[in-house]
Amino acid sequence: MPSGGTMQSNGIGTWTSATLPKNHTTPALNLLRWPKIRDLVSQRWDPQVLVQLEMSREPLPLGTPRPHLDLSNSTTALYVQAFFERVNIWYACVNPYTWRSTYRKALAHSFLEGAESCLVLLVLALGCASTTGSISQYAPKTEPPGYSYFAAAWNLLPTIMARNETTSAQCQILASAYFFYMVRPLEAWNLLASVSMKLQLLFNAAPLPAGVKRLSERVYWNTLLFERYDMLLSSRYVNSANSSCVATSSQN
Repeated sequence: MPSGGTMQSNGIGTWTSATLPKNHTTPALNLLRWPKIRDLVSQRWDPQVLVQLEMSREPLPLGTPRPHLDLSNSTTALYVQAFFERVNIWYACVNPYTWRSTYRKALAHSFLEGAESCLVLLVLALGCASTTGSISQYAPKTEPPGYSYFAAAWNLLPTIMARNETTSAQCQILASAYFFYMVRPLEAWNLLASVSMKLQLLFNAAPLPAGVKRLSERVYWNTLLFERYDMLLSSRYVNSANSSCVATSSQN
């Protein structure tokens, strides 16, 4: 039975000791705080222009028939290991100790249905992307690494998003991460807004089992981190992000 590779949980965001920095920021914000860099900016940019530029971008060709996927044991093992070594160390929202069970469930459905199939396909997409370097190295019309796995997961996501469960939020977070990799912050924001509301419902529901509660808290912190990444897009989104996260935080 293929398991998708050997997982390691080493790094700054290990599964057992992931923490949220008190003062989280982004490289772009750090640069803009440098006095010499600030002097190079002749005038403050208008956030509305950035939003308009994003909204005018050509939509991604999603929702098309399922693409051909390389799901051979050797390929999936490579991408899964890359995900846990290079992606999950930053976000720690996929449990490496239950991964084999998740993979088996997806395999039983031939990766065609169910939350586990969606989750595995997103892991493969991000793992593939992490093995190829920055997306800035590719021509604009070139298909990004891992896109075929992401497109297949996207076909499953509408059904998954309708569920009020942690696995659904988990899939949305990973899909947001791939949107960020493709430098599509507006699409990522649309998913994040939905995750915030879903987590509020989960935390307000009946007490969650310990394992599910811990995973939900990890997904919550990832939502907060991603919303802060998206703050550069528009001051309007900053206000929305703060209000949604504060509402969720108050429930914990």
